Amino acid sequence: MKWTHLSAGCRQAGPALAVAVLALVLFVPVLQFGFAGFDDTSYVESNPQVRHGLSPAALRWAWITAHAGYWAPVLWMSYQADASLWGPDPGGFHLTNAGLHALNAGLLCWLLQRWTKSPGLAVGLALLWAVHPLRVESVAWIAERKGVLSGLFFLLCLHFYTAGGESRGWKQAAGASSLMLGMWVKPGVLLATPFVLLLLDVWPLRRFDWSGRTAGRLIREKWAYWLPALGFGFLAWRITRAVDYVRVDMPPVVARLLLVPGNYLAYLRQTAWPA
Repeated sequence: MKWTHLSAGCRQAGPALAVAVLALVLFVPVLQFGFAGFDDTSYVESNPQVRHGLSPAALRWAWITAHAGYWAPVLWMSYQADASLWGPDPGGFHLTNAGLHALNAGLLCWLLQRWTKSPGLAVGLALLWAVHPLRVESVAWIAERKGVLSGLFFLLCLHFYTAGGESRGWKQAAGASSLMLGMWVKPGVLLATPFVLLLLDVWPLRRFDWSGRTAGRLIREKWAYWLPALGFGFLAWRITRAVDYVRVDMPPVVARLLLVPGNYLAYLRQTAWPA
């Protein structure tokens, strides 16, 4: 049985590696880009806590500071690691963004192969996602590393959940830890992860009984995912509200909720016809 799983894993690795390499090649030009004037300056270019690289003081700052309105310690540490590895120039930061995107594309292809049982369909869908113009913002904009880095932890969470299923062993712990790390990058987006896992129970894992008898069990068994999603999401919200940072252009909560349908429709339109 172990050899069967190993053989299947090797067959899935080839297409996933090819997709990752193609995604990386596509975004090689970003290595020549500089800092963008919007947020890159605050996040990296003029931020001494990042430009001086990893240090005890910088790590402490990353964990106790809601810089630019975000409490995202893993995000800040990733920038600090870049500065230590590549120096303060923008090329190294862009290289990391492109590498993370390539890794995400390969991991997505791996997951789609497991879910669809069709390597050709998985490669096609993963490539479509990897080369779609909507990906440019997250890859080519250093400040939007929040997208590619939290995306990596999100995909890892899906991988461990798919592999572990009902297991409460190390795979569940790895999935919950991946979600927690992602929450320390971009908490608002990953709050919905437990609901995504419930969708995976419906398809492709087919663990959901449409009679309704399994719904409560499936919700309860995800306690290891609910805790980081709700706990760290609430903590990030409280820390962000506590700092002296006011978004004067932000409309009231009710007005923002009313914008949601239009925003979704705009995103779907740009997915089908990016312009």
